[in-house]
Amino acid sequence: IKYNFFRLVDSSKNVFIFYQSGQTTLEKKTRSRFVEQLLLEKEFEGNGIEIEKSPILLPSLNSERGRVAGDLPCEFKEGIEKTDWIRGKIEDLLFGGKTISPTFVDEYLNCPYMFYLKRIANIKEKAHLEESQRADRIGSLVHHLLEKGFARHKGEFINNKILESVKKKVIFEAKNFIEKGRFREFDIGEMEDVFKYIKNLEPIKKEMLEKVIQFRLEALFEFFFKDLEKNEKVKLIDVEKGMTVDDFKFNDRNIKLYGQIDRIERLEGKEIVRIIDFKTGSYAKLPPYTKFFKLMEKDIEELSQCVEVLKKSINSIQLPFYIYLYLKNRMDKGISRIHSFLYLIGSSGAQGIDRGFKIKNGNDGKDGFDDFIEGFELILSAIFKNMLETSFIVATPVDVCNYCNYSHFCSFRKN
Repeated sequence: IKYNFFRLVDSSKNVFIFYQSGQTTLEKKTRSRFVEQLLLEKEFEGNGIEIEKSPILLPSLNSERGRVAGDLPCEFKEGIEKTDWIRGKIEDLLFGGKTISPTFVDEYLNCPYMFYLKRIANIKEKAHLEESQRADRIGSLVHHLLEKGFARHKGEFINNKILESVKKKVIFEAKNFIEKGRFREFDIGEMEDVFKYIKNLEPIKKEMLEKVIQFRLEALFEFFFKDLEKNEKVKLIDVEKGMTVDDFKFNDRNIKLYGQIDRIERLEGKEIVRIIDFKTGSYAKLPPYTKFFKLMEKDIEELSQCVEVLKKSINSIQLPFYIYLYLKNRMDKGISRIHSFLYLIGSSGAQGIDRGFKIKNGNDGKDGFDDFIEGFELILSAIFKNMLETSFIVATPVDVCNYCNYSHFCSFRKN
């Protein structure tokens, strides 16, 4: 490479060399050692060859304005220009009749370029390693066990007797499924693929899987029992509840929103509803409460300019998204507060299982729920506007690159 570089330079009348320098992206850039050598050689030769160095300031790909006053800087980001074909694909995703989920929105916030590869270019993700396969299977099985275990108790007040019964049943059914490939009482549902995976495991790995699931379920039920000590009247409203909003308006067109909530509870006497999503890991992203609500006060044009401002002020839209679905389906009668939680089943014990995002209704005639609906619609519209109307699909490399299923060939990956 070095030989070819200098041969091209020496045989040319005019040479233009472009290089990045300074803090233009998330990482500091330094010019090539070939450029350094060229500058030194010409300086030592002193043969009158003129070398002119001129900085070129590149505009932000992430924002028409370059920066959003008072917020995080919209720095230059690498990415690809949105062609008419790409815009057409995005329009199909938003307005083509398919449902938009919290996962869909979070994927775009995490990295628009990854979103492009998956949702627009339809490039297949790299094959999962066995460890990530195991995590997926555990998640699917635990969700299924909890749904079926509590399904018969919808509409009932949960007590210690019910918890003991459900705990005993789901742990037994988990053991039965792993060892024999079937449930005693629960229907198998969509667990066929999970069983095919388990069937091919070595005996020692099957045994480990059984112990992991039992440990996680016991930790979760320990949390349930302790929660019941603090909240005596917990009414189970529903499990695996699908909710839809068909008429979300953006650019005078309808977008269909959908989410499936793992569990809905009501705390009688406290006028509180809890919306719960189970996560089989021990870590999950939550929206920073203050930053999220400050976004609701901004103008949509300002909000939609910079995906980084949206990303760092939202983090994950899942819990606010579920609250919005719940309110739009008008299930808030007689309720003063809504608490949306992630239950981290991968946590090592009952402590630290729940992570949440909460809203409450207004006082003195001010309807806080309606204010939340209006503000959430503004934020979601700003995300869709950034997705559709900005000029570039940008890459926003961060630590999530280590877990991205496209990192093996992404040229924008943060090392």
